[in-house]
Amino acid sequence: MGSTGSAVILGDFRKDTYDGWYAHGPAFAAGPVSGVPVYTGSRIDSVLTGVVSSRRHVPGVPGALRSPTFTIEHDSIVVVAAGHKSVIRIVLDNFQLIRAPIHGFLDQELTARTLSDYVFDVAMWKGTKAYIELLAGTYDKQQSITDHHLLRLTEDSFFDIAYAVAFDGERPALLMPAVEPSLSLAGAIRAWSREEASAAQARRAINEGLSSGRLARRAPGAEELSRARLPEPAFYMGLTDGNTVTSGVFHRGNARMEGEERVPHRFFTALDPAQVPFDKSASGRLDMAEAMTDPDNPLTARVMVNRLWHHVFGRGIVATVDNFGVQGSLPSHPRLLDYLAVRFVDQGWSVKGVLRELVLSRAFRRGTRAPDGLDEADPQNLLLSHYPVRRLEAEAIRDGILATSGELNATLFGPPVPIHLTPFMKGRGRPKESGPLDGEGRRSLYISVRRNFLSPMMLAFDKPIPFSTFGRRNTSNVPAQSLTMLNDPFVAAQAEAWGERLVEMAHATIEERITHIIYICVRCRVRHLQKRCRRRKHTWKQLPGIWGCP
Repeated sequence: MGSTGSAVILGDFRKDTYDGWYAHGPAFAAGPVSGVPVYTGSRIDSVLTGVVSSRRHVPGVPGALRSPTFTIEHDSIVVVAAGHKSVIRIVLDNFQLIRAPIHGFLDQELTARTLSDYVFDVAMWKGTKAYIELLAGTYDKQQSITDHHLLRLTEDSFFDIAYAVAFDGERPALLMPAVEPSLSLAGAIRAWSREEASAAQARRAINEGLSSGRLARRAPGAEELSRARLPEPAFYMGLTDGNTVTSGVFHRGNARMEGEERVPHRFFTALDPAQVPFDKSASGRLDMAEAMTDPDNPLTARVMVNRLWHHVFGRGIVATVDNFGVQGSLPSHPRLLDYLAVRFVDQGWSVKGVLRELVLSRAFRRGTRAPDGLDEADPQNLLLSHYPVRRLEAEAIRDGILATSGELNATLFGPPVPIHLTPFMKGRGRPKESGPLDGEGRRSLYISVRRNFLSPMMLAFDKPIPFSTFGRRNTSNVPAQSLTMLNDPFVAAQAEAWGERLVEMAHATIEERITHIIYICVRCRVRHLQKRCRRRKHTWKQLPGIWGCP
């Protein structure tokens, strides 16, 4: 960063460098551009000089350019840029999602194909950490909250940027660098042919008529990029590193009392007394991941296999799955915990491998009835003399209701189904439209989660509130659960659907119909996956009900 008078230059690309900014994506694989021709067909349309551009070869290629993080100390920021169907924005304190209405005016769409001023008023954010970001593509703010975070790239999306300046008062006038003296024409032509021309060399080549249309050569790699460009590009959420930003310690956790001493990125003090600073990446994320998965750090593997054990047996080897500290529970089988942790690492951190080993174990295959005399010796079944009876989770209850009524839609994957809104679900951010009562019959896994608009039925059966992580769910037994099964509109609708199916079945008497409803063979419920009733050896087609035996 440089300064000119009361202004500070945040980035200057007129000297054929990135000036400390960070470029990501295929558009910037070959570095900054200067003196690179822009083609229309096989003819030169214009020449890029003194800018960083996402259209080095062709427009419509994914690319992002971001500045180092800086502290806002001026009233305004101007970015001199050009572009089409692309966006420039100022990101405050890494706050990128749901920017409107607070940060909405810090986004501007690039609409001018020639260099123009894009000015941002940032006076109210003085003292805030921020960075400038340019993206090839735009966000559709007219879409839903979920969709308007998707970056949409078109075949003609691109951006060019010359410089960015922070200033107070009137916008400072910045001139282009002076032309380099006495450049040979042959040298300028050779530099341009290698796409290494400076701005001055490009001007010399242009003045001599090199860009009059006689040059029909396409830039190297342009055809490959053009073929790789998709009509509707698909994107995924990802992270890119910026510059290293270190903070001080906030005294007593007060954000207004930050210490002057900068603290480098490093691992937890309790696990790394040496406190070696992270230096492999600017953000420290890579170093953090490596430190967490280091074989010399057994805590990560222990926590993970303990959660897997909790998932399979309903209780972790360490019962407090979210707390391995001094206030947590002691492990019931410490050697087993260490054995599973070592196996987990040796198998390449394979979750599937650990789960396979657990469900094939003798402990998992035991019956649910306690052996004689062990009810008093081990009332909590800590030693797993028998398999613990499990409480159904909210999702399993809802999916079971759909399966019993015959309304379950077993389709895999696809977009989430909007949550059904009851008249009592009110508040800020309430969706305009409600989803169907039955969730289109999809499994609970596919019902969208709106943090402030959660299903009352699912909450009654202890589905966690998505405000923080839950390693272990609550298992309450409250009157609301029985009342939900009696009065919930979803349950009533599925009961009605099930009743209609029962009426259509050919039962000779009312007694047979009642027997079909209430006589459900638990062993057959498992064997139905094999399409055979184990107790009476009836084939699947002969079973009149979904779960029950005749």
